[in-house]
Amino acid sequence: MKKQRGYTLFDLLGLFFILFCGMAAQRVLQPDGFTAAIFSFLLGCLVPILLQKIAARVYHLIRFPICKKQRCRGRHYQLRLDKAENMAKSGSRYRCQCGDEYIRTSKNEFKILNDDGSTEPYRFRSGILTPWRPVK
Repeated sequence: MKKQRGYTLFDLLGLFFILFCGMAAQRVLQPDGFTAAIFSFLLGCLVPILLQKIAARVYHLIRFPICKKQRCRGRHYQLRLDKAENMAKSGSRYRCQCGDEYIRTSKNEFKILNDDGSTEPYRFRSGILTPWRPVK
């Protein structure tokens, strides 16, 4: 794959949004003096950056449940590549650092993949932003 050269449209839109927030902060705060104007501009630019970082962190934490051994969280899972027809039937396969394999279905179900190929329900959630719940 060729390396990307330059910026994408979304990169530029994000940059313009950050600059817009900086200018809006200057307009709202109306600072007196050059130093205060620079400070308010930088403060306005930091707000969308921090919000994006917080949103990405929250999304990453709720993306996967804690593993069965209670050791691995969202960032410890690795996608296991499988044949396309198998992924379409069951879902995406993931492996945690402990070595356990799981299947995540499109219905927000997280299933344990046993050594013999069978699955057993592990956790589920009703929506994207809801926490993972154990299957009873």
